[in-house]
This record gives sequence, structure tokens and C-alpha cells, in this order.
Amino acid sequence: MDDRPADRAAELPGERRLPADRNGVVEAGDTLVIRGTFEVTHSGEFLGVPPTGRRVAFDWIDMYRVADERIVWRFLLCDWKGLLDQLTASA
Repeated sequence: MDDRPADRAAELPGERRLPADRNGVVEAGDTLVIRGTFEVTHSGEFLGVPPTGRRVAFDWIDMYRVADERIVWRFLLCDWKGLLDQLTASA
């Protein structure tokens, strides 16, 4: 599996490949769920917020369904609100 399941997160300026901490993996039948955290430096505009230089972290959950050894469904949930709160918090 790729260490950057959040396609949108991969667009964070200054981060070519986002390091992800995997906090948990659950496999049940044809379903795989991975929970993790990204930690990056906000070095370019993201979500409409100009660069702050802050080190920020956000959680994500990536779910997959597999059939015939192929991914047939994927759902990704990222804590964009938590990230935006970190980017816009008062210093």
C-alpha cells in the first residue's frame, strides 16, 4: 500500500511524498481499513490559507474493498477541519 492515501493531502506544497504514520489496520473479509496521521510543514497555500511555516498534523482513514485481487471500492476520510483549525489558529 502507498504511504499517502490522501490524494488531496499529496498536494500540500513542499511535500513531495507525505510520510504517514499508520495507527491501525483492520482487515475483515474483503474490506481493509487503515487509520493514520500525516505530519507536514505548511509551506505553500493550502485550503485557501497562505503558508504559515507551521508544523501541522491531521488524521485520515482509508477504506478499501477488494474483489478478485483488485481494489473495487475506496473511501477516504481526512480531518480537513482539524487541519484548517491548525492553519488558522492564532499564534
